[in-house]
Amino acid sequence: MGEAAPPTVFHCAGCRAVLGDSTRLVSAQNETITLRDVVSVTKATGDLETSRAGVDAGSTYEKLICSECETSVGKRYLTTPRALDDLREYYTLDLGMVTSYMLGSNGDDEEDKDDREEVNCVAMLDGKLIISQVPQLQVDTEELRENMVRVQQMIVFQDERLVNIEAHLQHLVDGRPTKKPKL
Repeated sequence: MGEAAPPTVFHCAGCRAVLGDSTRLVSAQNETITLRDVVSVTKATGDLETSRAGVDAGSTYEKLICSECETSVGKRYLTTPRALDDLREYYTLDLGMVTSYMLGSNGDDEEDKDDREEVNCVAMLDGKLIISQVPQLQVDTEELRENMVRVQQMIVFQDERLVNIEAHLQHLVDGRPTKKPKL
């Protein structure tokens, strides 16, 4: 059997306030994670809401709000269809509103470097993708930007070269002497 994954800390995507961790994980499904306990989260005041469509259609819930930045981060179900009974009374966070950090993912042990890089990209639960790690995506995005700048510079250089060659050829066709083109 493989080793258990290290705990993952979940943050509000809006302000990075800690919301909870995977040691309190109940379920991970349908672009959500459900935790037994959360921190930095308040229930929205006002009326209860009822889901009208989707997997949770007919469910009654309270909106969960980040207490630091007031971003809506999920739901706390009070009633659910039978298939979602295990989510009732717990805190279901929307993965689109949550970032995460896997503990131990930035250590300095060279032996585990390849394994860490893989772990930084994806966390799995029961064979299902549950979280993309933002830090690795930021590194990949920066690398892509740098490569795009290099490609743009090469295209500009090649375009200048082509314009010079075309101008030289046009002058040859017209029978006018020209300076040697820059190649």
